Amino acid sequence: MMRGSGNPKKRFGHSNQHSSFLPMTSTLSRPSVSGPSGFPFSLGLQTRKQHSPAICRIGDFRIVDPPFAIPQEQLFTFLVGIFARAAVAQGEHTSFESARALYAKLFERFGCSPKQLSRRFTYTEDFLLPPEEWKVFDPEDPLSLGGWSRRREAFKRYTKQIFEDLFAGQRVKPSNLLHVTCTAYESPSAPQLLASSQGWPSTTVTQVYHHGCHASVPALRVASGLVAGAMAQGRPEEAMVDVVHTELHTLHADPVRRTPDQIVGHSLFGDGVIAYKMWSPEDSSRGSRRSFELLATHEYIIPETSHLMQWSIVDSGMHMILDKAIPDRIAEHVNTFVHDLYERAGLMKSRDFPDSVLAIHPGGPRILDKVRDALNVTEERMAWSRRILLERGNLSSATAPHMWADILSDHSIRPGTLVTTIVFGPGLTAAGAILRVV
Repeated sequence: MMRGSGNPKKRFGHSNQHSSFLPMTSTLSRPSVSGPSGFPFSLGLQTRKQHSPAICRIGDFRIVDPPFAIPQEQLFTFLVGIFARAAVAQGEHTSFESARALYAKLFERFGCSPKQLSRRFTYTEDFLLPPEEWKVFDPEDPLSLGGWSRRREAFKRYTKQIFEDLFAGQRVKPSNLLHVTCTAYESPSAPQLLASSQGWPSTTVTQVYHHGCHASVPALRVASGLVAGAMAQGRPEEAMVDVVHTELHTLHADPVRRTPDQIVGHSLFGDGVIAYKMWSPEDSSRGSRRSFELLATHEYIIPETSHLMQWSIVDSGMHMILDKAIPDRIAEHVNTFVHDLYERAGLMKSRDFPDSVLAIHPGGPRILDKVRDALNVTEERMAWSRRILLERGNLSSATAPHMWADILSDHSIRPGTLVTTIVFGPGLTAAGAILRVV
């Protein structure tokens, strides 16, 4: 939470400052930003001689921790309870106890194990409360828990507060605000409300919505285009973009559909909020502060996979489909994808990929296993992905930026080191970026 914010119980979250954005302090524990144990890059890498042209700079990361960090076992207890109540309401079971026993076994079988995902963060206190004290979900509606409207209103309330906290006390108006989310929508949006309330009528608001887990790469592409456009128009003072991801997945607990793929999804996703800046490589006012250069992005829709992953708005909230074939289909294409990504950066996969840091989206343990094997890399190189999954879960579009923030904070990773980012989302889309530490 922010200094001078008054009663901390009235704040929605707090932030961990990875660079100079706004002064913040944190009261929740944050994972160590040092390289995971055994991670090969903790020894440092030689500065690269190859210098691809930079599209944009990325830095000033701020991770905002949602107010409630809940162990996976405790979340399972809540989810088993709402699944059991829904099963009784639909006549599948005659008693809550028998339904609860069944779904406890199913979550143990299909859910992401606490050994692989220890806790998740949430803005929704209901996970800690008995039904009669719920503030978002409706205990009188065991199927939809109050439906889309209650979730949308909560999202609107939380994101408005998130933006107000992030930009509190900022004296210079942002030139560009870019909002990224796939977990609810409202017009006017939270960044538009912020610009209006702060008297920033000329701040440009851009919204990158409903891409899903791979949206961090479209966000890079859109933000770098805004930066390049400002420079081309001779407006370098406008060549700065503030990017904010607000992914509040835990609002969408949905007991209506209780199939194994739904149990997998309910066991993976947590809330993730992060902010960072993107600016022109020609901007000398930023000084020599540690940041990334963006060298290339790439996206590829894997053929004949559109049915495998879906994310739709339904009456009960937002509904996800995750097919068990997803990891195998990703593995079939990931090598060619990485080759093309490196080629776009003017680099060679055979020469430059082996020494890069990997930031692979942890869509789930099986996806990480399949990508590791397909790329023929060691488990040690998967460390950043395993850690974010263990300590926060799948944060949708906010996941890769969380990994970038921690990688940039690890000063044992030397300037010149490449960071290979690979993320996945509906489509089935593979998206990637090559970053370089500077």
